[in-house]
Amino acid sequence: MAVENQYQNLLRSKVISAMPQANATAGFSHQGVKGTVLELLIGQFFEPLLIASNK
Repeated sequence: MAVENQYQNLLRSKVISAMPQANATAGFSHQGVKGTVLELLIGQFFEPLLIASNK
């Protein structure tokens, strides 16, 4: 059970830190640039979680 709580805590902290980064893309007027930045942010968000779950 403690492992699940640690995973939930990690996920919560990642979501909280990702929100300001995602909101910062609102300033981009070019949709292609905005989309690329959001794709990079999503990749940075999920990649460590996927690698951790495969161990």
